[in-house]
Amino acid sequence: MNLDYVFEDLEAQFAAEREAAPDLAANSLRFSWLDSNVLNVQLCQGQQHRLIAPMFGNDFVAGLIAGSDRLLIFANTAILRLTFETQPRLPPVRLLDCKVSDFLNQFEIPAAVLWRQANQVAEHSGFLVDAREGFVFLAEAGAPLPFALPFAQLSSLQVQAAEIQAVQNS
Repeated sequence: MNLDYVFEDLEAQFAAEREAAPDLAANSLRFSWLDSNVLNVQLCQGQQHRLIAPMFGNDFVAGLIAGSDRLLIFANTAILRLTFETQPRLPPVRLLDCKVSDFLNQFEIPAAVLWRQANQVAEHSGFLVDAREGFVFLAEAGAPLPFALPFAQLSSLQVQAAEIQAVQNS
């Protein structure tokens, strides 16, 4: 038996394992974020938020504000970076096959909301009255008519607790 052939065979096996190892590590990393249940969101404007029970839609990210019973929703375009954590006794990430308009229309309308427009510091309060084709239709208290904003132009939209209950119970 020629030892050169044995060593060549072993070297080929090691090379194949070395090439496969990055794929296994990448697959492990790829799927590990799906097991997380806390999402740290850094917005393009610098604000940071910690969300529990995060949800990923086609054009948005949402989750409950840590230490609160309010749902916070971000357009993907407002997000600079996401980091993931896992905490005990919290629901994992949910992947939703819907756009923000469909997601928002699950709430009991009108829904009390707070919103912040991109590149603005001021937070506004009022009511979500509709969501269609990437637009949110909002009404401020005392205003005679609602107005529409492209969801992508909002840095955040926060839904009050009573409206969240309506969605969770359906």
